[in-house]
Amino acid sequence: MRRGNASRYFLDIIIIVIVTVVAVGGVIYHNKKNRTRSVYLIIQGINQQQLTLARSVARGIEIFFANLDDDLLTLPHLSPVQNMDPRMLKTMEVLCLGFSPQTSYRRLDREVILHFIYPDTG
Repeated sequence: MRRGNASRYFLDIIIIVIVTVVAVGGVIYHNKKNRTRSVYLIIQGINQQQLTLARSVARGIEIFFANLDDDLLTLPHLSPVQNMDPRMLKTMEVLCLGFSPQTSYRRLDREVILHFIYPDTG
């Protein structure tokens, strides 16, 4: 009988080990599948945020250039600028205050004489 009990215990242990290995394998597979899905969702979220940010920056740049274009198209129609009188400097300084510091602007008269530089380097 002891031999029968021993082989029964051995069979029970083998069944428990097999069930445990299958359960652990199933958990590992399930976690790997969830991890892959989670990584995909996180990457999609990050890509969406980057796209939103890029569109926002692009819109800001478009607005800046549209405003700059409007200002530069308006400038030649101002009488102080057309006549190149001393009020022109003040008018152009006020206009150029809205320009980016990286912007360089020069104003020449009809005889191609330089009258204004922004930013003024002294």
